[in-house]
Amino acid sequence: MVARSKLRDAVVQAVLQRIKSEQLVAGDALPPERALAEELGVSRTVVREGLTSLEMQGVLELVPGRRPVLVRRFERAFAETLGHAVGEDGMRLRELLEVRQIVEPEAAALAAERASADELAAMERAIAAMGDHLDAPEGYVDADVAFHEALLSASGNELLAEMMRPAAGLAVASRRASVGVRRPPATALEEHRRILEAIRAGDGPAARTAVAEHLSATALDIAASESGRA
Repeated sequence: MVARSKLRDAVVQAVLQRIKSEQLVAGDALPPERALAEELGVSRTVVREGLTSLEMQGVLELVPGRRPVLVRRFERAFAETLGHAVGEDGMRLRELLEVRQIVEPEAAALAAERASADELAAMERAIAAMGDHLDAPEGYVDADVAFHEALLSASGNELLAEMMRPAAGLAVASRRASVGVRRPPATALEEHRRILEAIRAGDGPAARTAVAEHLSATALDIAASESGRA
């Protein structure tokens, strides 16, 4: 499982590097899955997992029968800058989570006022995917990221969503390491359901509180994981 995870992460980084080096822009297509597998020397399954991870992060659009298409715009440059600033520094990752704790509760309150049916459906799909991956940290975290991206989009503030999307991607590694360390994934899944219920009900204060409580619990998960590795 560890080796598979490293291979998938290597695919993600290789694709991001290709996007950067070739200066691709939104709407540009990447090579087909088969060609990427041959180029990177990995199986098509691993390539598919890497591309799916990038889709969850909002970088690519995947449509059956078509080549992967780049959808990220300005946030690609912002993600690169943020990535250099944060790196794998544990303290900076904790600061990044603090930024999310400041921003996402208010985004959820806005989502309670503005979320469309499609955005609610996207959050529902992410929750369903989390439920399908309770015993698979990688898939679970990808679905977790997708949920929070859908929440940010549902705020109705496109600039906010674009600014915060890279933060979710940078936190993936620490979240994978912390899932299930302090509490079972099913508990976090219920927290996401409460967030969605509050947004669907149009209850801004409840949505704000639900996200704040969830991110506080996430901070404790990450701290517990870091303590266990010390």
